[in-house]
Amino acid sequence: MTNQLDFIIHHLERTGGSLVDLQPRLIRQIPVWALKTRVQPIWIEAMWNFLSEEQQEQLFHYRLCLKHYNTSRCHVDGPAPPIYKCSQCKYM
Repeated sequence: MTNQLDFIIHHLERTGGSLVDLQPRLIRQIPVWALKTRVQPIWIEAMWNFLSEEQQEQLFHYRLCLKHYNTSRCHVDGPAPPIYKCSQCKYM
């Protein structure tokens, strides 16, 4: 397990947080702290279906805020921010 974890962390650092090359079983083995600190929110969104329920529960606020994306009140231009940075979601 340690060798696989080292491989995954090295892969994340080498690719800038891209998880495109990883198999779903390896994605489920990534610790939540590594996903929070080394993975872009766009990749968390892309691999959401491959995460375990425990990972999904802990990473929910790191997904992109698509609810308020391109609305007149919040982040009109550019990519959607993670839910924990959305000015509208903070008040809900």
